[in-house]
Amino acid sequence: MVRMGIRPVITRQYTAERGQPVVATISLPEQDGRDWRCNFEIAGLAEPVSASAVGVDGVQAMMLAFEGVRAHLERSGKPVRFNDGEAGDSYIPRTFPTGYGLEFERRLKKLVDDEVAKLVNTRR
Repeated sequence: MVRMGIRPVITRQYTAERGQPVVATISLPEQDGRDWRCNFEIAGLAEPVSASAVGVDGVQAMMLAFEGVRAHLERSGKPVRFNDGEAGDSYIPRTFPTGYGLEFERRLKKLVDDEVAKLVNTRR
């Protein structure tokens, strides 16, 4: 496993196609000057990942670390499986982009909510 000297607080184990473990680890956020930093690692991919997410506070740093794990797993091209889930789905939800205004965020959320409602209604 790659080590940046992080103290893991969250670990999730995935399984790759041939049963190899792929392990994502996220540390507690730590203050770094005016910002906050949250380190994360992914072991078991062709190229191990050791990176940091930086936010204005610990909450944002940790949220961005989750987003970083999700993005690295997707870009790896290695379809991993969490529990009995679908291969290729990290089961880490994508966040909505911020900084474009509340109205834009509300429109995006409504689009997603509408699509979920359609899917639910077709399965009844």
